[in-house]
Amino acid sequence: MVGSKKKKLTEKDLKDMEEYLDKLLDENQVLGERCKDFLDNLRGHLLNEINHSDLPRELLIYIIQREFLNIAKSLLQDKALEQVLIISHEAIADTIKDNLYPQITEKVSLH
Repeated sequence: MVGSKKKKLTEKDLKDMEEYLDKLLDENQVLGERCKDFLDNLRGHLLNEINHSDLPRELLIYIIQREFLNIAKSLLQDKALEQVLIISHEAIADTIKDNLYPQITEKVSLH
């Protein structure tokens, strides 16, 4: 078997990679903060409407789910309904996973 020569990374390559990863982290941080602000605002409006409603909770959940699906479909007009449903199912699966396996934020020492 003939081994291929691997190109060794130079200091410049490593620095470029580090800068690129730092840029990605910064962009993800900003995106995460924008998502949090959006969701906080949305939750505030929804909870306000829910608290002022006398509709049964099960019915509220049903109509909110339907409306979110309609909103998702209108946001992704170029996608088929099945693709929009896949995104919705992924969000539900992630939520279930997050509740089943919460992330550990506390550091535990082995000493």
